[in-house]
Amino acid sequence: SSFQQAQAAVINTPSIDDIYPLLIDEAAKLDGESSQLADSALVSLAGRRFGASAPREAAAKALDAGWANPARRAQIIMAAVTARDTSRAAQIIAAQNDADVAVARAATYAIQQLNIDVAGLAARATQPKVGEMSVDQALAAVVPAKGTIVRGQQLTRELGCVACHTFSSSETPKGPDLSKISGILPRRELAEAILVPSKTISQGFSATTIELKNGTSLLGFVVSEGGGTVILRNAAEAKNTKIAQTDIAKRTSMEVSLMPPVAGDLTVSEFASLLDYIESLSKP
Repeated sequence: SSFQQAQAAVINTPSIDDIYPLLIDEAAKLDGESSQLADSALVSLAGRRFGASAPREAAAKALDAGWANPARRAQIIMAAVTARDTSRAAQIIAAQNDADVAVARAATYAIQQLNIDVAGLAARATQPKVGEMSVDQALAAVVPAKGTIVRGQQLTRELGCVACHTFSSSETPKGPDLSKISGILPRRELAEAILVPSKTISQGFSATTIELKNGTSLLGFVVSEGGGTVILRNAAEAKNTKIAQTDIAKRTSMEVSLMPPVAGDLTVSEFASLLDYIESLSKP
C-alpha cells in the first residue's frame, strides 16, 4: 500500500539524522498513523549502533519521555512492530504486565510479531560477551554454536549492518553483498571477518580519504564514480556524498576496513544467530 511505502521511505531514509526534530514533534502529537510512523522512525534511529550520536540520543530521550504516557507507550510498541525493531525488547516484555490494557495487549502482540526471545533475553545478562574473549576463544565458541535465523536478521538492523551491506541480489548495491558470502567463506572465516574487519577487505571497499580543494576531508568507500562525480559512502553515518571530481584535491586509498568491530557486545548465542542468518541467505 502507499502507506506501507511511506513507512519504509521514512524509516530507511539516509537523511533521518537531519529530520529527527520533526519526527519528535510529530510523534508527540499522538495523531494516528502519521504519529506512529514518526515513532517508527525514532525507534529505528534510537536503536542503531552506528551513525552520529546526537540524533540517536535525541530520539532515545524523546522515546523515554514519551513512555510515561500510556497512549504513547502503546504507540511506541506498535511503532517497533512497524519498524521490525527489537532494540526495546526488554521494555516491551515488561509492558505485558502494564496496568493499561491497551499497552499490555500491544506488548503481547509485538512479542509475537517480532519473535522476541523472552527467555533468551533474560539469559543474556548472565552470558559472557564476545568482546570479553580473545579472537581465538570467540571463534572456538561460535563456530559450533547455533542460534536462530530470526534473531540474526534482527541483529543486522540493530548492529547497523543494513547501512552498508546488501542481503539480496535484488537490493540496490551500496556495499559488500552478503547474500552469497557463506558460499565463499566457511563459518570460521566469516566469523573472523566480522570480528577483525580489516584482516580481509572485500575488493573495492577499503577506506578512501578524499581531500577537497576547500580544505574539507571526507572518509568512506567509493560506491560509484563516473560522469565527473564520485559517490562516497560514510559508513559511520550511513550517508552517501556526491562529490564533483573537479573539487577533489587529493584522494588516498587505505588498506583498512570501514566496518567497525560490531560483535563485541554480542553473546556467543547472538553471534551464532548472526552467522546462521548470513549462511541461510546462500541456501536454496
